[in-house]
Amino acid sequence: MEYKHPAIGIKALDRIERLKKESIEVVQEVCLERARYLTEVYKEMESEPMIIRRARALSNVLQNMSIFIRSGGLIVGNQASKLRAAPIFPEYTVDWIIDEIDELDKRPGDRFFVSPEVRDELLEICRWWRGKTVHERCLATLSDEVKKAYDIGVISALGNMTSGDGHIILDFPKVLRVGIGGIIGEAGQVLNELDRTAYDSVHKRIVLESVLIAYRGVLLFIRRYMKIIEMLRKAEKDESRKKELGRMGDVCGCLIPLLKVSSRVLVAANSDRLRRVLGLSSSTFRSNRSSCTNA
Repeated sequence: MEYKHPAIGIKALDRIERLKKESIEVVQEVCLERARYLTEVYKEMESEPMIIRRARALSNVLQNMSIFIRSGGLIVGNQASKLRAAPIFPEYTVDWIIDEIDELDKRPGDRFFVSPEVRDELLEICRWWRGKTVHERCLATLSDEVKKAYDIGVISALGNMTSGDGHIILDFPKVLRVGIGGIIGEAGQVLNELDRTAYDSVHKRIVLESVLIAYRGVLLFIRRYMKIIEMLRKAEKDESRKKELGRMGDVCGCLIPLLKVSSRVLVAANSDRLRRVLGLSSSTFRSNRSSCTNA
């Protein structure tokens, strides 16, 4: 079957051209926010299990990072505080940042401006991470023979040790099928039914609590966008754009119901622990559960 390109109107083409121009012409900067909010949690929770620290760090980033919606944009979600800015991941490796921070705006390609204030704080963050990064922990596991082969370039795993592969392990179909609320409900149910006398219950509890913490952060992140969308929609004079914003809010809302889960996932009725992790009052928790049960 021959593929036919969808018809695109002049108005849509103008929008695409404007957004493309903005993206190409913007001055790229290094964004400090992710590194700052992530490191805050790692410093404050050094005695906590690593998986809990990671979950709380993610939640802290999503709750505090700057978010924005581009004028005329139809897709929400940004990884840094400004368009095409670069977030920093100090937990993986910091050596390259320390070595190259003063050259980032002079590179032939992918130049990134670093303000003096960002430079100073980022270097302070990097100094704290020295000796704690994933890269350094990976190198510490190598035998002398493997380390020698790695050093001379016979084998290479730098990319795996200095960046994450999480984007290829997430069960996207499940997220779309049951939603964020469904995953929270499932984790909460398993946590409530956990046999605390089993030898592996401590590890399972920690994993399940980290799931709840991380997905609570995701919910709050979605709500932050919905709040901006609604504010823009109310202020918008153009009816066409107002409808677009309404649709954008609806799309975000598809994943927001806290306890709206699939028919095969039940939420425990009296989960004080789940309520606390979600940050809900008792009345709000009961209200959400009631609406889910009656749906």
